Amino acid sequence: MDSEPEPDLAVVRGQVGDFRLAHPRTADLVIEVSVTSADYDRSKLRAYAHAEVKEVWLVLGREKQIEVHRQPREGQFTERVLHSPGGRLTSAAFPSLTVDLSKLLESV
Repeated sequence: MDSEPEPDLAVVRGQVGDFRLAHPRTADLVIEVSVTSADYDRSKLRAYAHAEVKEVWLVLGREKQIEVHRQPREGQFTERVLHSPGGRLTSAAFPSLTVDLSKLLESV
């Protein structure tokens, strides 16, 4: 059975011209939507921490949860918090970004 790739999103700082010749080497926020690939997406956390990505959200569709990883240090994230429907999640990297978890998780 063929499966469609699951979406992911990276938020990087810079201008469009900064990336015409080279791919960004880090991001402030990465959001991985994991419907069937949670183990694979977790396997990327070490690379994200080494790249000093400030914050990673793993949107776990089957579990209806969001796993948030922050504070990269020495190839690992030192903070991990699990969020469930019913609350709001505010990005540490972008404090103006707040998500209603019930609305987000009902659509995954």
